[in-house]
Amino acid sequence: MKSYIPIRSATLIVLCAGVSLAQAQSSMSYKEDIGVDLLYQGSHHLTFDGGSQVNLKDDLGFALTYTYRFTPNFDLQMGMDFQWLSDEATVQGDQGQSFKSSGSVHMFTPHVDAIYNFLPGHFTPYVSGGLGWSWIDTDIPSSPPYRACWWDPWYGYYCGVFQNTHSTNDFVYELGAGLRWDFDPGFTMRLSYQKRWIDVTQAAGKPGLDQLRLNFAIRY
Repeated sequence: MKSYIPIRSATLIVLCAGVSLAQAQSSMSYKEDIGVDLLYQGSHHLTFDGGSQVNLKDDLGFALTYTYRFTPNFDLQMGMDFQWLSDEATVQGDQGQSFKSSGSVHMFTPHVDAIYNFLPGHFTPYVSGGLGWSWIDTDIPSSPPYRACWWDPWYGYYCGVFQNTHSTNDFVYELGAGLRWDFDPGFTMRLSYQKRWIDVTQAAGKPGLDQLRLNFAIRY
């Protein structure tokens, strides 16, 4: 009976190795995936040169993603984030006066992230790091409100109250960690936490935004 023990052990090892290899190969039979992120961003307080301040409220956004899987451990992901964040701003004038404003910040951020998967199979933790560029309409007034009227080609004579706002585009870098689950037939889910820094030149320091992302993708 003892002579069968090494054979059984070797057989078990071979079977386990075969299952592991099959899992890795199955996972890598799909080289690409395309998906959608549900993005939750936490609130954040920003201070700017001259004393102006903005409180960004927590809010939801979404993203479109494309991922290419070079190896079982290394992915490259491209994404486009769309966010509309409510804010409350205190705008400081150069003569000591200030006024308050509330509105929403519109952000469009394309980015590229390198992903390292710790395991080659269907379920794995991972870490990521990436770079991007963010176009931001701050909705922060750059002048007091003013009234204007004009002849609209579709609606005729129109008058309204308007206010100029600041827009900016800035460099973005980010780090994240999460879990990926590949499940049949050809679907993937990712849940991750990400820290995103925006290199806003007028801000005191570099704003660091906390994000939770839930990704659902189709593998092909």
